[in-house]
Amino acid sequence: MKYPDIDSVKPEGVFKEIASHSASFSELRDVYLGTADESDYGIGTLESVAAASDPDGSIYATCGGFLSLNLLNALVDKKVKGITFFDINEHSIAFARSVIRLIKNSNNIKHFVEQYFMLNVGEEDGKYIFLPTTKKDRKTLFTKNKKYYNKTSSLIFEAISKSPYDKEQLYINGFMHLGGTETGKLMLYPGGDGRYMDSNSLALGDGWLTSDETFLAMKSWLKSTNIKFLATNITELPSEAQDIVFSSNIGSWTSVNCPGSCFP
Repeated sequence: MKYPDIDSVKPEGVFKEIASHSASFSELRDVYLGTADESDYGIGTLESVAAASDPDGSIYATCGGFLSLNLLNALVDKKVKGITFFDINEHSIAFARSVIRLIKNSNNIKHFVEQYFMLNVGEEDGKYIFLPTTKKDRKTLFTKNKKYYNKTSSLIFEAISKSPYDKEQLYINGFMHLGGTETGKLMLYPGGDGRYMDSNSLALGDGWLTSDETFLAMKSWLKSTNIKFLATNITELPSEAQDIVFSSNIGSWTSVNCPGSCFP
């Protein structure tokens, strides 16, 4: 069985080629499926996060690209009051809910990747790769995981399930931060070139996705921690001085001025 031709699977529904490259941060097409930001935080940053934690404090973490989970990785042996995943985009909140459910119901990294992409996964030279998967099997995986989806995330995961791929990446249209006006690439491993509007990755090999051990530690911590979701602007977060705020790259777009310790 061969990998599908990149042009053989056409995007469906709302996932069509975008006519102009402008982000609104509020539409379905503005949801992040991966990250193009730095995913391998240094030990210094992680130690600073751990030192800032307070048993009576809460964590506020951005949803986009799941990059916050790499910072949360510094807290998996800590007790916190709770985690609130936030985003200005309600569609990102809905998608994040489903991703957290997938993490909680995956046995290891390989299983998580298979559920996220609805593709069979193997190994080559010590790295995970996509294996050729029949359309029927992809549809079966999508149907099986519907219990983890909501109205918004179901649309996104259906688009993923119908998009072509090779052994290292998925090719998909319709997302501002993953190709924009062109076909975007969602890679398994970081590309290292920081291309923000062209390609994103799931950042395997870094942070909480370094190994099955780190993945299972994150899974266990998420299952034992009170989790909330909040659609809001970072300037309107109800954070307090003892809280931690993971702001990702929001500071590149707007002023970040909220109570608590802010990272990165």
